[in-house]
This record gives sequence, structure tokens and C-alpha cells, in this order.
Amino acid sequence: MRCGVLSAAAFCLGTSALATPVLAAVIDYPNGSDNAAPIVLTDNTTQLQVLTGSATQSGVISETGGSWRLEKTGTGKLILSSANSYTGGTTISGGVLQIGDTGAVGSGSIALNGALRSTVSGTLANAITLADGSTGTISAATGQSITFSGTLALGSSAHLVLGSAADNGTLNFNLSNVTSVYPRFVEIAGGTVTDVNSHLAICLVLALPRPQ
Repeated sequence: MRCGVLSAAAFCLGTSALATPVLAAVIDYPNGSDNAAPIVLTDNTTQLQVLTGSATQSGVISETGGSWRLEKTGTGKLILSSANSYTGGTTISGGVLQIGDTGAVGSGSIALNGALRSTVSGTLANAITLADGSTGTISAATGQSITFSGTLALGSSAHLVLGSAADNGTLNFNLSNVTSVYPRFVEIAGGTVTDVNSHLAICLVLALPRPQ
């Protein structure tokens, strides 16, 4: 079956691997749920959805038959607490994707139109992209320090927010390359941001909101 919704409440205590999209293209996580079952991606249609509150995917996410991408949807927060081995990348289309391991988002690119929050210190080598007109937030929890060593691409009118009033951790940008299309907006909303090789400075608007 290539469509439908599978509630995480049905398998949050299970340990059997969940192959998608055989059972569902959308996996819905109720508030407070924790799915310990592994997820095996079999194509690019898998959506992990948290409509409200917070939920956890503690089972490992892997792939078979190719390099597959997954998408985080919904306005709630999804916590990826394990190192995952999928390679096709991650799309954050809404809400918060929180990582408790630097391997949580696999090795593929991150398309950001929501929030990426880290509660662990370490390095992420993933490429990060913001499409034209999209808004994304990157933050680290207080006491944590995360380094980004991949690339950053900002589309026209993209708005990247670094840190927040609640998250006062450190974001270290040691980027290998930054590409952007004017106009684009990068602001610091909280915490500490370091631009190791000055790749980010060209599009940084310190503590200023995007013009309306």
C-alpha cells in the first residue's frame, strides 16, 4: 500500500522493523509516544508526522533497495534519539526535528523549512539547503556545542534563524562553501554563533529581523 496513515500508538512498544511505504506513507506520532521499532525506508515517500506536542523515534531508521529520503511534517516536535543509517537526506517541512545523536539525520542533505534543534554536542557534515522563500531555524540546547562542516545553500528570500531565546547553545559554522541568492536573510536570535572561515558573514544580519 502506497498511501494511508499509520499511528505510532500501534507500534510504539514494538521491536519489529517497520518497512515503509508497505504499511503507510505517513507515520503519525501521537503526543508523548516513543517508537522503539526500526523503520526501513523503501522509497522517498515516507513522512514522519507529529501534529501536536512531542514524540520520539528511538528505533533506528535505515533503508533498503536504494538511497531514500524522509520528511518530517506537522507542527509538533519529533525527537530522533539514535544514530540512523539512511543516506537519502531529510526534509523538515514543519515543526521541530530534534536530534539527540549527531548521526540522527543520516548522511544526506537537510532541506530546512522548519526547525533543527540539537541536544547533543558534535559535528554535522550534512549539506543544508533553504529553498526560495523558506524559513528555517537551527539551534543548540543550552550547554551544547554543534559544528556544521558541510555546505549551506540559501535560495531567494530564504530566512535562516540561528539560535533562539530558549536555546543558548553554541553553533559553530566551519562550512566548506556557502551559496546564496539575493535577497536572503540570516539572523542570530540567541546563543553563540561562530563563523570559523567567514563563509557565513556575507549574508549575516546580526540580531535583525527580516524586513517585512
